[in-house]
Amino acid sequence: RDVERSRGLGDVYKRQNQTTWGNPSGTITNNGLTYTGQGTTRWSPKTIWYVRITGDQTSPEGSKPQILYTSMIHAREVSSLMSNMYFMWYLLENYDTDPAIKNLVDNNELYFIPVVNPDGLRWNQHLNPNGGTFQRKNCRPNTGSTSNGTATRGVDVNRNFDYLWGADGDASGSNDIPSSDTYRGPFPFSEPESQILRDFVLARNFETCLMHHSAANAIPHPYGGIPTRVSNREDEMHQWHEDMSRSVSYTHLRAHETSLHL
Repeated sequence: RDVERSRGLGDVYKRQNQTTWGNPSGTITNNGLTYTGQGTTRWSPKTIWYVRITGDQTSPEGSKPQILYTSMIHAREVSSLMSNMYFMWYLLENYDTDPAIKNLVDNNELYFIPVVNPDGLRWNQHLNPNGGTFQRKNCRPNTGSTSNGTATRGVDVNRNFDYLWGADGDASGSNDIPSSDTYRGPFPFSEPESQILRDFVLARNFETCLMHHSAANAIPHPYGGIPTRVSNREDEMHQWHEDMSRSVSYTHLRAHETSLHL
């Protein structure tokens, strides 16, 4: 449709030819490791895709305020993907009829990374094509478990950033045991997914980032990890999140106040 062509869909990002680990059928060298896949379903390393939506597709990136939306950094949180997909459709379908949507799209660059963790999603499809499996992490080779039916392999990409990594943060917020669902990896940014996301962000100037999950029914805001650290924007954050959560009755709180590990 014309509205889709004019919004700039179909962009792809691959950091210097970097891909995810994949689950290869043969032995390959990728992301600094030589390895082969595991289990009965195999696939090549994957690219992580993004979508840019703005009112003028020909405008260069960075010419307007930039906003980032991500989902499925945790592979089992499929509804986070649905949330972003529905929002993208809503923008496109209502652009010509809703002045607020037109104003948002024309005056900003909205970036969506629908699936941050494509390998974890593919592994869940391997475990049960009909859904209902619980692989959360990525597919880092030989990590967590090497069985055909495991849902504990890999690294929690959301614990692999360098901000308050490991002992620098809340001791209950991540784990150094590879089979744990919150295993943070051997070192910060050890995973291609976190590296790709880091470099994507550093190459732009995002005013706001919303990372969609499907746990807690809450909207946490900075800071997380150190309860005593404050942003000095708590009143602003609470008002913003109150507006956001009015229709869905979500709780809005600081990140460390939620009892669930997002």
